[in-house]
Amino acid sequence: VSSPITVVNTWRINTTEIHENVNGVITANWEENDTSGYGKIGSSLTNSSGVFSFPATGMYYILSHWRFLIGSAADGAANVSLDLTTDGSNFSEANIMTVGDGGGSFTQHASGDFFFDVTNTSTHKFRWRTHSMGGNSRLLGDSGVNSSYFTAIRLADT
Repeated sequence: VSSPITVVNTWRINTTEIHENVNGVITANWEENDTSGYGKIGSSLTNSSGVFSFPATGMYYILSHWRFLIGSAADGAANVSLDLTTDGSNFSEANIMTVGDGGGSFTQHASGDFFFDVTNTSTHKFRWRTHSMGGNSRLLGDSGVNSSYFTAIRLADT
């Protein structure tokens, strides 16, 4: 029996703490999941300085989970946005994940999802961007488990 799902691919932040007081594209510290038992299907997405490309056209479901440390009550919010392009160069915000005031050194989580109709693998790409990251706020990652990560699942033909 063949499955209509031909791509399942998970990527994660592999460094303990990144983007403290940094607002911009997450260009580094990405790795494909390599945890024992990981159920990858099909070809991997490609990553070029934080810009991800798809291995095939189709309708993709992108699910993300982000773990933040909000280090002080002065940091009112922290965000990660999913930015998309359909022309290969001009990105626009498609989804935003936000956590609020930590009240002082609290870990918080945010999740989001998006359906992306990828009709051209050369031009349809995405990236992740932090913003409103205060001086004591940061993303938390791990090279051994999924802490801040996303999964792309190809659900159907486009």
